[in-house]
Amino acid sequence: MVYKVTREVEEGEIVNLSMGIPEVDCYLRFLQYRCRPNTWINYAHDLQIFFNILRKPVWEVTPSDVLAFIERQWGIGLRDQEDGEPLPQAQGFPQGRSSVD
Repeated sequence: MVYKVTREVEEGEIVNLSMGIPEVDCYLRFLQYRCRPNTWINYAHDLQIFFNILRKPVWEVTPSDVLAFIERQWGIGLRDQEDGEPLPQAQGFPQGRSSVD
């Protein structure tokens, strides 16, 4: 499954962000009241990338999955298993930073 953030807009303002994952949607609702709008939108985008790369249900995500994702964003020690060449970084986070770290 490919996850996509959906935006609900009323009177020109985003009033809801959702990915269709109940736990993530709940977290996004929490962030809506704790962050500035751009930060909230950026978190949603980062989480979309994380879950689309990981391709695991949220309840199966482990700390080592998160660490591997962060290392991939930073380009730490990732090499192709067949030829040993460095793997390219996943796109989406400037400077390898993410809200997942």
